[in-house]
Amino acid sequence: MPLVFLYREPRFAGNTATPSTWAGTTFYRNSPRSQRSSSSPVTPNISNIDSASTPLDTHLQRTVPATMAEQGDYIDRFITAHRVPEDGRKHFQSIEWTNSFLTNPNYRAIPTFARVLKSSGEDYFFSRTISSPSTIPYMITLQAADFPKIPISPKGTVKGKSDPKDVTPVPKIPDCVTLMALGRPGLDGHPQVIHGGMACAILDETMGYCIMLHQHHSGGRDSLYTVNLNINFRRPVPTPGQVFVRCWVVGREGRKWLSRGQICDKDGQVLTEAEGTWVVVKGEEKL
Repeated sequence: MPLVFLYREPRFAGNTATPSTWAGTTFYRNSPRSQRSSSSPVTPNISNIDSASTPLDTHLQRTVPATMAEQGDYIDRFITAHRVPEDGRKHFQSIEWTNSFLTNPNYRAIPTFARVLKSSGEDYFFSRTISSPSTIPYMITLQAADFPKIPISPKGTVKGKSDPKDVTPVPKIPDCVTLMALGRPGLDGHPQVIHGGMACAILDETMGYCIMLHQHHSGGRDSLYTVNLNINFRRPVPTPGQVFVRCWVVGREGRKWLSRGQICDKDGQVLTEAEGTWVVVKGEEKL
């Protein structure tokens, strides 16, 4: 039986509160691990969170644009202002099968949104808690060069898998691929096997980012919530090692998005897979 999680997790996707609050968001560049202090506070006191972090270029701290179309440029500005971490790029270039993804002309490497800490404390988990040699030291997101625009389908026509045992059809070129180096023992549940909850978090984050990128191409940006995530554990995810996560959007009905994702090994064997629903919330609108 698949595990079914029902919860509400807000994703920062633009104006989540008021323009003045959003405009005050500061981003911090990822600093070299050698410069990080082992005595750094574990509580999200953002003013002292990392002495080597520096605020992002000031053009990302301007007042929120008044028009929805201008808000839609948010992810573009984020990608333009950040670089793919060079240490991660070198790591994956040194491994033949992961380098084949980096050199694939069907994809382009982009900064990973969750690996950049926000001044609100958002994304502390992926940018700090599990960004270490014993957890996930390296993580690179690849976006399809020909990124499709998702049309709005009629209500009731976008449906998930009726049987979790069914083989999941995978697009020839999935929307996004994320390369991950898994350390140990920080991710372990069983010895040298990633904890099932961590596999869920990886899929939730990567699938959510895939939808955020599609939102950018579909119009303005609003709050994005995970409302369900159905997980199937096919095989153990070993640590330490390298995996790739492929994600794609199945369809969209109004403010509802259906996405699928899979954690795979170097041979493309599916280790853990998920199907989930995300809902866009505009302003004070309820889920």
